[in-house]
Order: sequence, then C-alpha cells, then structure tokens
Amino acid sequence: MNQSTSLASRIHRGLHVLGAGLALLATTARADITWHENLPTARAAGTASGKPVLAIFVAAWSPEATRFREQTLASPEVKGLIEACFEAVVVDVDADPALARRMQVSHVPSAAIFGEKGPPLASFECAEQPLAFLAAATKAAQD
Repeated sequence: MNQSTSLASRIHRGLHVLGAGLALLATTARADITWHENLPTARAAGTASGKPVLAIFVAAWSPEATRFREQTLASPEVKGLIEACFEAVVVDVDADPALARRMQVSHVPSAAIFGEKGPPLASFECAEQPLAFLAAATKAAQD
C-alpha cells in the first residue's frame, strides 16, 4: 500500500470515528488538543500513531490568527476532528521563519498536512468559522 493510499485510509477511518463520536464530544467534558512542540516531534508522533500531521501556521501580530486560535480551535467539533484524525502542531512563522519559507507560507493562519516523510501532502488557508475549517481540513486530508 503506498503512502497516499495508506494516509487516505487512516483519515477515512479517523473521520468515521469522528462522525460517530462528534455529538458525544459536544456534550461531554472537552479535552484540549494535544499540541506537539515542533514539526519533527509531531511527525514522530504521527509515525507512532499512524495519523497524519496537521501543522497550523500563525503569527502573534495577526488578528486573524489570534481569532482562529481563540475561537475556531476552541470549537468542540474542531477539537474532536484534530484529536481523532491528526497529530497537531502550531508553528509561529516568526519563531521558525526558515520552516515558513520552506512551506511557502504567505498567509496566516494557514495549515499543511504532512505524511511520515517528505513535503506537505496538502495545504490550505484556515477559515475562521469552525464548520468551514472542518470542511477545508477534511478536503485537504482527502486530496
């Protein structure tokens, strides 16, 4: 099985699990998203868990990125998707400008999905509305 087929299978399985548990997540105590310290750590966790990595690129000076972190990432549905389907990392583009350049980040907040190795499998701009973010992350993960 090649890496993209395997990734699609893992994401599909994670989305199925997410669909079954999303209503429960919305009504029970909300766990925080497990954020990894950096991209290499997230990739190592992804290798161990079999999940792809979701890297979210932000900047402290960006009001859009601040709203995204405070509102969108606080949504129970978004938390559920990220916890069920991804190993997650937030990358401050000012703290890691070399990575931001390599990933060609031109807008914050934006995101990229990584497999075990190599360049990003997909990238997208992060929508502020939780349902729009869920749709974009799901589409990017399936592409």
